[in-house]
Amino acid sequence: MAYKKFEQLISYDCAVSKEAAKLKGFESEVAGDVDVLLAPNIHAGNFMGKMLTCTCGARMAGCIVGGKCPVVLTSRASSADEKYLSIVVAAAVSSGKGI
Repeated sequence: MAYKKFEQLISYDCAVSKEAAKLKGFESEVAGDVDVLLAPNIHAGNFMGKMLTCTCGARMAGCIVGGKCPVVLTSRASSADEKYLSIVVAAAVSSGKGI
């Protein structure tokens, strides 16, 4: 599996739309083709997650990384699928092999 470049500080519209990136003059290998969106803090992540699940039907997985071990993080309203995906992501992160 070939991995694309990690892009920092990309606006949501450029992350999900090649057309928006082109109109804004934003040049990036990942524009319009992102696989993962990262949030700068828990509040922004919560807002982004709720927006994507409620309006777009997205599937979510919540995991905090950077500590001694990953922490599974789900919402009280999370489905069984979201809870399962969160455990899978945390297990993949903790294995050291990545996702």
